[in-house]
Amino acid sequence: LDRAIELQPGAWTSYQNRGIVFRLRNELDRSLDDHDRAIELAPQEAVLYVARAETYLTAKRFEEASRDLSHALDLAPDNPNIIFQQARLHYAQGNISEAFDALDRMPGEYRSSAAVSSLRGDLFRRTGNYEAAIEEYSRAIGETASFALLNNRGISYIHAGDPESAIADFRAADKLAPNNWLTMLNLGLAHSALGQLDKADRYYSGVIDQKPELYIAYVNRGHVRARRGDFETAIFDYTIALSIEPTSTLAYRNRALAYLELNLPRKAYADMKTALEFDNHDMNLVIILSASAARMGQPDEAVAAFENMVDSNIDRIEELENGLVSNEFFPKNPSENSRENVMATIRDWVKAGAPLPQESGFVTFQTSFEVE
Repeated sequence: LDRAIELQPGAWTSYQNRGIVFRLRNELDRSLDDHDRAIELAPQEAVLYVARAETYLTAKRFEEASRDLSHALDLAPDNPNIIFQQARLHYAQGNISEAFDALDRMPGEYRSSAAVSSLRGDLFRRTGNYEAAIEEYSRAIGETASFALLNNRGISYIHAGDPESAIADFRAADKLAPNNWLTMLNLGLAHSALGQLDKADRYYSGVIDQKPELYIAYVNRGHVRARRGDFETAIFDYTIALSIEPTSTLAYRNRALAYLELNLPRKAYADMKTALEFDNHDMNLVIILSASAARMGQPDEAVAAFENMVDSNIDRIEELENGLVSNEFFPKNPSENSRENVMATIRDWVKAGAPLPQESGFVTFQTSFEVE
């Protein structure tokens, strides 16, 4: 391509193609430079705005991507690829219904393509409709069983309660890209879901060998070690995770629960105070904070901690009430007044010693890895 541009500096296709190569190599600034030059040479070519939009999308520069796609659509209103890229943009921005709407606007013959089925699978997975996600991924895999599709369907199988099928997908993905850290991470999740904790530990350790900077690998390995009752090494893993990602409320929460298992409520309390600085809307964090205070012999503080959260989230009081009712370890205090009901429930819970269910909070599915 360099030689082609040297021989024909006015050929926009060479700049476009080199820009795509730079994007695939994640050299985004160089990609944008080439796309800019191509558009200077052929400003009426819709495909050039789409190509530049894809680089903007990769760079998470959503406003510029949206602008280019709108302009491309003005030039070529019926181009299905432009509509598809708009759907990708909506998905990246978290606008799920808009993404579905864009896919529904595509001509019928394009809606069954592997790319569209893959994106619809991603959308269904984002909304928690894992059965529908599996169906879409399976349709796409029927055309091309890619590494990304196999991993994404495998994760959906885990959430749908079928870790055995997930393992089959991850093993198939491993044949396409042997010993890839993402597949190993997902295999750890699947074996953990099956209760095969030693296998899960080995996979997570393999991920850490490859990517020692990946904090979630330490969180997940800490999870399986805590489930085995090895709370000291679990705390070690959570501590490393927090040194990499100091704002991870998941790591703080799990470490606090491990501290409680070791009868170290003051350390648990300190972790929850820090976590709440990053997210003061998470009821689970406040529950663990209150439980820690109760175990420190400070029942009034345990109640006050939760009361502060209730009053700062009074617009979510029914959601909080429903959350408590759904947990069997909280006493029930039916009342027409939601705030009164919540606080009566909390006071009774604290009087009972603030019990927590076994393994409360030791979860790994609060993370999502999207494979591009």
